Amino acid sequence: MSRIRACVALVLAAAVLTSLPAPANAAPLRRVFILWLDGSTIADWAKPSLPNFNRVLKESALGLLSTRTANESSDPVVMRENAAVTFGAGAQAGADQGKPIKVAGATPGLLGDALARGGYMSAYVGPFIGDPNVSLALARSDGSPPVYINPRFVAGHGTNAFSVYLIDAGRDSIADVDIRLGALLGARAAHDLLVVVSGDPPVARQKKGVRLSAVAILGPGFGPGLLTSGTTRRDGLITLTDLAPTIVDALGLPPLKGITGRVATVVPRAHAATYLQHFDSDIVRAALDRYPLTRWMLIIAMVLVVLALAVTILAGSAPSTRARIPRGARDWLATLLLASVATPLSLYVNGAFHPSSLQVAAIEAAAVALGLALIARASAGLIGGLVIVLGLTAIVPLIDLLIGTPLGVRSPLAFQVAGGGRFYGIDGGMLGVVVGAEIFAASLLIERARDRRRAGQLVALLFAASVWLLGAPSYGSKFGAALTAVPAFGVLALLIAGKRLTRASVALIAVTTLAVTGLLIGVDALRTSGAQSHVARAVEGRTGAWAIITRKVHLQWVTTVHTIWTPAILVFAGAVAVVLWRRRDLVARAMEWHTLLRPALLAALVGGIAGFAFNDGGVLVTAPIAMFSAAVVFSTLLTPG
Repeated sequence: MSRIRACVALVLAAAVLTSLPAPANAAPLRRVFILWLDGSTIADWAKPSLPNFNRVLKESALGLLSTRTANESSDPVVMRENAAVTFGAGAQAGADQGKPIKVAGATPGLLGDALARGGYMSAYVGPFIGDPNVSLALARSDGSPPVYINPRFVAGHGTNAFSVYLIDAGRDSIADVDIRLGALLGARAAHDLLVVVSGDPPVARQKKGVRLSAVAILGPGFGPGLLTSGTTRRDGLITLTDLAPTIVDALGLPPLKGITGRVATVVPRAHAATYLQHFDSDIVRAALDRYPLTRWMLIIAMVLVVLALAVTILAGSAPSTRARIPRGARDWLATLLLASVATPLSLYVNGAFHPSSLQVAAIEAAAVALGLALIARASAGLIGGLVIVLGLTAIVPLIDLLIGTPLGVRSPLAFQVAGGGRFYGIDGGMLGVVVGAEIFAASLLIERARDRRRAGQLVALLFAASVWLLGAPSYGSKFGAALTAVPAFGVLALLIAGKRLTRASVALIAVTTLAVTGLLIGVDALRTSGAQSHVARAVEGRTGAWAIITRKVHLQWVTTVHTIWTPAILVFAGAVAVVLWRRRDLVARAMEWHTLLRPALLAALVGGIAGFAFNDGGVLVTAPIAMFSAAVVFSTLLTPG
């Protein structure tokens, strides 16, 4: 009953607040109500038993909320305080025992400062039981918290003096929160802003690395539809860091400085809540499937490469040794290698099938990869099949970039929205897939072409378009793309043209790489601040460059030392090195048939080294290039000619 009395008190207070005329020197009439609850999703809000949440879902601008902070934890108390500090800082931040911790690039309290400067007095309506750390969302940079109002006595605290209310649901059930939400909806004036936010995801999600909850905003400029922002460039998805600049913008206050969040806007969309439930399901499924599917992709590819190495060494040129490995077995092994080459593409498009479980996703990915390999080989032979599979592997992600990555956002192989690391463009793994696939598809295509000159011109155009799509801020938005692709493509083009690598040619490739990279940064800098990437914002001094560098160095270390991608590189590269050493006769014969194999391998080596050096999580770029290199080499050795 105490909760019900408190809710009624809140309704009465809000009603009085709505009816009172404002004195001449009073705080601004427009109010902000922030209803904070923990551990809920858009599906939780859509339950039929919650009439007020359902009303909000119909009338408000909705979005999935990326809740990533700078101090990730699965402790509910720490999750709450991290989320609150990040909310108020407009940048990923963290807290410890109720106090903000020092995080490069984040200034806790910027929202509280902006509200105070604008004449908006803030109040924190705290929970009956639990910690008050959510009040950090409206605390000021000097540490002073908003005025605390106990919900038991909210009606008698002179609430007409306040303009911004942070209402913390604490440990209340979602049914009780629905009652509070109904009170706010009934008392809210048309010009007021209501923000319903689950500041952190369910703990079960957080433990799996899924940092997604839900948010709804109702008020002028926030009608039915999907929320989006320059941070995510994704309809129906914003971040916790976007809420502070959005509230400040909605109140007409000066923009916040020193933040990473962007102002959220609304894209009209019918049945937004239904769409978001499906979207949430797809990207969470992709996040949960990423580790096992990519791990098995690499393990299977490594096993096939090692098996191919053994077969290649055993199957010598003499009839007595060749008889040890029947031709049919070698053909099947080559086909399986082709299927391993097709696996990255099958994983990239996997989300289009909306798999309901990991098992279903694995079966679908294996079926697509094996089916594509069989069809490609049956229609064009092994080398022609490699051209088809590698060509599709390069082209499909590039086309997807052009149309906003509807496949990539749901892919277990591409960037993971659910983790909060990247929301658009292309990540390191897919950069390596595209660059590696293009290198070998281009070399094999030119090698088989009747008119090599025309084929070379077509490939040059494809290379140029690829570099632009991978690096341009409107598409791939990958700073390391030009630094990876231009050297690799430049070396391949030079060698295919019959030129030698000299100091002058290497210098030319280096200058071209830097020029293209500078051009992409310049284009990014010319865009509006809300659309710029973190690189342009750092160059202009509006985002902490040191914070970006430290984050990327940390990611580089973690992925290099603690993931399967590094052992995979060693296996793929090691297998190629061993066969080049032990079976020079077979390699020499294969290179007589495939005259551009040597240039392709050298270009892959350059691309792999550049990819590792110039990208955070560089092993993710290098591993696919190494995998394609090994698969192509052993495919040509298993079925010479």
